[in-house]
Amino acid sequence: AYHGSGILPGNKILSSLYGGMIAGEKSAIYARSSERIPDEIVLEIMDKEKTKQEMINSSIASKEGSENAHIIANELSDVMFDSLGPERNDIKVESAMENVEGLQSRFDSAPLLDRSEWANGEILFMRRLSNKFDLSKLIASSILNRDENSRNIVAKIFDDGEKYKITYEG
Repeated sequence: AYHGSGILPGNKILSSLYGGMIAGEKSAIYARSSERIPDEIVLEIMDKEKTKQEMINSSIASKEGSENAHIIANELSDVMFDSLGPERNDIKVESAMENVEGLQSRFDSAPLLDRSEWANGEILFMRRLSNKFDLSKLIASSILNRDENSRNIVAKIFDDGEKYKITYEG
């Protein structure tokens, strides 16, 4: 997503629609082209990704402890909302980063509540929450590193498959 120092709530929907429109058109062009990747390579890539995803799910399913991931998720939302408001306060932002670290540590002791292997919405919730810790720390650190005097900086947040990263242009 490409946004300046602030994003209006409706812009996220517009960004998604526009990005999907571009990706859909390019996907159709690629599907009709002769530059397709051989099936063997596609199957190899898909098998590697399947193994990776199964390992992530297994790691989440093997967690033990007494914490509740849903309570942690609510606390993470509260930390982010209370600390990262429209008015920049570096002390609150630094405190938010520490709180996110603590919540992430507690998350390691939050067992999977639903252990069914078919259509398990709980494991999806746990995976999303796991990603939100890195994203929350990234957002907080980008606020601390942002130069409020420059209006020409564009931050790009992207997922490299392992962790969220941020780059600045301008």
